[in-house]
Amino acid sequence: MRFLLGILLLMILTGAKAQNFTGTWDFKYRPYPTALPINMQLNIGKATEKMLYPANLKITYGDFIFSYELLLVKKNSTQLGIGRNKYPIIETPFKIKQWMPYLNGVLTLSKSKTRQAQLSLQRMWIDNFGLFMRGLDEGDEIYESSKVNMRNLLYREKITLIKTNSTPWTNPHIPRIVAPTEKNNIYYGIYDPITTKDSVVTLAIQDEELIDADTITLIQNGRMILNKHAIDEKKFSHELHLDTGMNTLALFADNYGRKPPNTGNLIVKTSENMYSFDFSNRSNAFATFLVAKFYSTYSKPTLSDNQPIGNKPVKIQKKKIAPEKPIDRNTDVIANMQVENKQIELEIWDGQVEDGDSVSLKLNNEWVHQKIAVKKTSKRFYLTLQPGKNTLLFRADNLGSVPPNTAVLCIYYGDKTRTVYLDTDMKRDNILNIEFRPKTN
Repeated sequence: MRFLLGILLLMILTGAKAQNFTGTWDFKYRPYPTALPINMQLNIGKATEKMLYPANLKITYGDFIFSYELLLVKKNSTQLGIGRNKYPIIETPFKIKQWMPYLNGVLTLSKSKTRQAQLSLQRMWIDNFGLFMRGLDEGDEIYESSKVNMRNLLYREKITLIKTNSTPWTNPHIPRIVAPTEKNNIYYGIYDPITTKDSVVTLAIQDEELIDADTITLIQNGRMILNKHAIDEKKFSHELHLDTGMNTLALFADNYGRKPPNTGNLIVKTSENMYSFDFSNRSNAFATFLVAKFYSTYSKPTLSDNQPIGNKPVKIQKKKIAPEKPIDRNTDVIANMQVENKQIELEIWDGQVEDGDSVSLKLNNEWVHQKIAVKKTSKRFYLTLQPGKNTLLFRADNLGSVPPNTAVLCIYYGDKTRTVYLDTDMKRDNILNIEFRPKTN
């Protein structure tokens, strides 16, 4: 009996702890002693998928009202990551959304001296003069002083929110925050869900720019997979076991390294495709987190339900599962890029010794150019991309006379150019991920 009571108490305490973040949190700030107070109120809804919290941020300053929807993601038992994108519901009489990226980092749960629950803001600092000055000269100059006060609050003032009630925030817009669909084009930090038949996928983490001490944390369905993992020159690979059904992966930028922002890239390889979730993407610049969703349809094989007939023994048979095709070679992702052009041009040549190298090119699982002789004289060809993600795979047909198979590849898209270097062999292919997003007027 005592044991059962202990279990019950533990369940109650665990449930209470899980609800600590939900409710209303308030903060009051005065730019100077005689000034009108700026009131900040954060309303947090119930968690979905153990880690996604919809929220509303409301700031009032006299008659001025600013209200935003945003996403908070649970990093651990005491911290919520703050979504980069805050969607404006009300901004009057001027806009402050341009300074909302300063409200980033994590909110840490603790107790005040009076035992009240509080959330303290720990920012990751953005040193960007253009962002700092943006918006000051827009609209009526009579609001310039008020704009400066609001900007300073978001940029550098210490913010500690005190909990005033535990009533979860409710709003008809919550589904579009935590479960976006194709019809909803507001990006709160969650990518579109991806369906896979796999039970295990392969993860890779790399820095898209300089190796500058960026670190990341990875959470899966509320479980920590990587904690403050340093992105360095060493190749990182991890086999991630998926839960049956929805798997929510949150990639957190723990810091901005020596050269802000964090430019970590999470690459997930399934048997169907390869996907990139990249902090260097414009929509994620200076973000605290990004969220990927993978829905696994995998189910374990079960025993047949043969029924006994008379006294004859029953044969138990396993369901036959079609074997997956073996993967011939490993893959190295050499670059991830985003273009606005449906058609791109590739130029390839040997930047070292012309030694008889030959490569083949596959676009989205279809071989489009095979046995391309790589020589000092460049060769050019065009590719037509599909909307969304495109995967270019480069495979070495041979090693030439001087292994490995190497080449210089130049990609032309619109008025832009990018150069990458191919380095393949008979055990290793190169992957170039290109996301095609048509320019919208």
